Amino acid sequence: MLLRSDKIVGDTAWYWLNYVPHIVGYVSGVRFVCLKRDKESTIESFKKRPIDSKPRPNENMQLVYRGYKGHAFPRYKDVTPDESISLYYDEYYDIAENLEKHYSEWFRIFTIDALNTEEGQKEILDFAGFENHNYCVGKKLNASPNGGKD
Repeated sequence: MLLRSDKIVGDTAWYWLNYVPHIVGYVSGVRFVCLKRDKESTIESFKKRPIDSKPRPNENMQLVYRGYKGHAFPRYKDVTPDESISLYYDEYYDIAENLEKHYSEWFRIFTIDALNTEEGQKEILDFAGFENHNYCVGKKLNASPNGGKD
């Protein structure tokens, strides 16, 4: 991603948090937008993502939800899947809040609800350096046909 010549590049991987201090020193005009959802909704969302509803044993974590056993997510020993997701949430936002504190010119946390209002979208887009905003409020383009119940 860092070698691309495009003016605007987006990615949604959590592991970029580790690289923020390095990237802000090398990439002019870079901005990181971090969206924060409430903890309980986040945990419920993670629990809905597995292909099967049964957690499977893993050598590095007591239980892990299918789809989150890869190397990209932290693993925690001797905890339930819900506790693991909760620990991950806490760790993620501890790191994000520290980055926002030290790199506020380049890194900012917004609530996910900011996406649902023109004012919230404007704030995010202004921070990211976009001009001539086009807002999209009231559309949910990534929703499944049955409202996310699958």
